[in-house]
Amino acid sequence: MELVFSDNLIELAFLTAFVSVIGPMLYLIFYGFKRKLIFILIIAGVSAYMLFGSLFAGMVRGSVAPLSSLEIMGPVKYTIICAIITGAAEMLGLWLLYLLLKSRYSSLAVPISVGIGFALFTAVLKFAVPAYYDMARAAAVNKYGLEYVVNAADPLRQDAIRQEIIALAATPASVYAWYTFDSICAIITAVCLARLMWYAFESERTAPSKWLIAFCFAARIVLWLPGIYYSSTAVSSYTTAGAVYYALTALLLVFTWLQARRRDQDEKVTAPPVNRRML
Repeated sequence: MELVFSDNLIELAFLTAFVSVIGPMLYLIFYGFKRKLIFILIIAGVSAYMLFGSLFAGMVRGSVAPLSSLEIMGPVKYTIICAIITGAAEMLGLWLLYLLLKSRYSSLAVPISVGIGFALFTAVLKFAVPAYYDMARAAAVNKYGLEYVVNAADPLRQDAIRQEIIALAATPASVYAWYTFDSICAIITAVCLARLMWYAFESERTAPSKWLIAFCFAARIVLWLPGIYYSSTAVSSYTTAGAVYYALTALLLVFTWLQARRRDQDEKVTAPPVNRRML
């Protein structure tokens, strides 16, 4: 079977992977280092997202709303349930992490550090890794042919891999343009929510606002709705779902910027002594 991937698809897959990795790094270089990051908290942010936003959410979704239940529930109910589970799990991990950290740290370096960890895990795991995998498959098929790539795989997985590659070839290259924008939005969302949740515990110029905890939970759940609804195959085009997702991300970014100006403008961020010893 003759199968050729377009160069555009391969290039856009690479662009998705590149943006997913370099986005958090640019945030780290151009903004994070100015704030004297607490590097152990970057790891803490990754761990919190991995344990709650990925593993815990996956287990609960698998029990409460498995993919097989989509036809029974319908796309709307399925989307709402999955969004609530996934969004609440992510923010639960962030809230518990800050609950543990608030007695030790009071610096704005905390949400910046944790936000980088959240953004790294989100962008790399959900966008960079799948994009690199698809890019490698597409390049190998173009160079060696479909059967060569399939035969190199585990015999038990060969039929499934053949179908995956054929499906990938049928995917328009424009999908990877959407993936790139999705990756950028995922990074922005992680950074914004990490900052907003911190204001529920610490704020330089105003009193901590507990209502921001509820806001972060609600915002994350709402931001999950367009993508899950699209993945439920309720709509065939990502244009509408993507536009809604990008608009919601833009609103979150503006809201976070306004809160930051009100709460920590001119804050002098310093690393605590324990951080200097660790470094």
